[in-house]
Amino acid sequence: MVRPYRVFFSHGGDDAYIVSKYLQPTVEGSGATVFVDAGLIQYGEDFRKVVLAELSLCDELLVLLTPSSLKRPWVMAEIGAMVLQGKRVVAIRYGPSEEDLHALG
Repeated sequence: MVRPYRVFFSHGGDDAYIVSKYLQPTVEGSGATVFVDAGLIQYGEDFRKVVLAELSLCDELLVLLTPSSLKRPWVMAEIGAMVLQGKRVVAIRYGPSEEDLHALG
C-alpha cells in the first residue's frame, strides 16, 4: 500500500485560522496528510521533539509567510530542518513584501 504524501504546515500562531479553515482543507482535498501543530501537541509534551519527529516524517513543508510568522523563530527553524533533510519547502506569501523578506536575509 502506498502511504499518503505528508505535508507539514508551518505558520505563525495568529495565522491558525487561515491555515485550518482555508489552506489545510485544500491540501487535504488533494489526498495529502497534513500536520498542523495548532492544538495537536499536548500540554507537557516536548514541543521540540514532536515537531522534529513530524518534520522527519513529512515529504514537504508548506510555510505561510505572514507578518506574524516572520516573527516566530520556530518557522525559521522548521524551514532550516527541512532544508537540511533535503526536502521540498514551498512558501505561501500572504502579507509581507519582497523587501520584508529580503531584510531577513
